[in-house]
Parts: sequence; C-alpha cells; structure tokens
Amino acid sequence: MEVLSEWDTTIAVGQLVTAYASGYHIVVSFSYREGRTPIAYYRRVLDASGTKAKANAKTGKDHHCDAAWLKKLSVEDVLKLFDLEAQQAVVKRDNLLEYLPA
Repeated sequence: MEVLSEWDTTIAVGQLVTAYASGYHIVVSFSYREGRTPIAYYRRVLDASGTKAKANAKTGKDHHCDAAWLKKLSVEDVLKLFDLEAQQAVVKRDNLLEYLPA
C-alpha cells in the first residue's frame, strides 16, 4: 500500500515541534497506520507567543494530528524566528517614532 502523504521520519518522541494546533509541542507518541502517515500525539508546552502553556509538559492534555503536520524545530530555527521578529519590531518602532514630535 502506498503512503498517502509525506512526513519527516526523523521526528522522534521527545522532540519540540510545531503541529496542526497552534503553539509549540513535545511529541509523546505515534500511532502507526497501514498505508498512511502515523497519527502524532503531542503535548503543548508553549503557546504561539512563546509563553508557557497553562498545562505543563508533564500533566498537560495530549493533542493529535496526522504526522505530516509536524515540523521539527532546531536551535537555528528558533534563532532565525526571533531574529526576524526583533527586526520587525525595530521597523515598527521606527515607523511609529516617525510620526511623533522629536
């Protein structure tokens, strides 16, 4: 049977990922299905803004989605994301200051 969608097979239990649900998650398990990508079960540890989720990583509610939705995060990914957000904040600040008296 042919796999219907592709997924990053290097993602493992315990890794930080983004998924179908917003925020940042830790993978807790996979449920494998014949001929399809597995279902990934994950626990939200940070919301989309990067603040700690209300339920922590050990006792939080598990979410799930098709593993094709998962994107593994690396240190480089996180640094690029926050460098971009910092640059955008500076541009926004400068734009606002342009309209204020000196």
